[in-house]
Amino acid sequence: MALVSRKGKRQCYSRHFEWDQFIFLVLLETISPLIQLKRYRGKINLRRPRAPHFEKAAFLALTKPWFISTKKDKKPFDLCQGFKKERTQEEDNPFQKIIAQELYRWFTTSRLVVFYHHNPMNSDDEFMAYCMFKKENMHFKKYGKKTLEMAIKGTPYEAVLDFYVSQNMTVFSPEPEIKKMLKITKKFRQLVLLGLQYMRENLSAKMN
Repeated sequence: MALVSRKGKRQCYSRHFEWDQFIFLVLLETISPLIQLKRYRGKINLRRPRAPHFEKAAFLALTKPWFISTKKDKKPFDLCQGFKKERTQEEDNPFQKIIAQELYRWFTTSRLVVFYHHNPMNSDDEFMAYCMFKKENMHFKKYGKKTLEMAIKGTPYEAVLDFYVSQNMTVFSPEPEIKKMLKITKKFRQLVLLGLQYMRENLSAKMN
């Protein structure tokens, strides 16, 4: 019986030791509480901000930059006039003159010149149209109205300027292949035929 009681005491002592060790480990663990930040005086009023402290207001008033604006006491009309004067100043562009001379040679050497209105067209269709015209020995070109004015203004071809109102394309052909030109034109709905110059004679585009 003595032995049994000693064993029971040992088991009791071991259980108490395990429980004390568990409590000690729990106390050693760091507990991180949930923290939620909250402003003391509610939300910040951005439309009507609070006036700063006197010292801060004085410092801001002293360090505030100031300058005399060039637009002071001027009306919007006067400001727009100066802007227009700057835009009207045009610089001489020698490269544009070279392109204009080349364009004038196209007009003088081509027996067929076709004028199109160019609607929005993706690059693949535009390249396909260029290839199809090139295959028939026709040249698919795009020039701006300013370059065209430099090339043909004051010449017998000046009436062509009426076609160039928005986006336009021009086809130059050394031979008057009108049937081939119409066949290619029907494949591209983005190209609207406006008129043509046949054997250096202007014809209206009333063909259906």
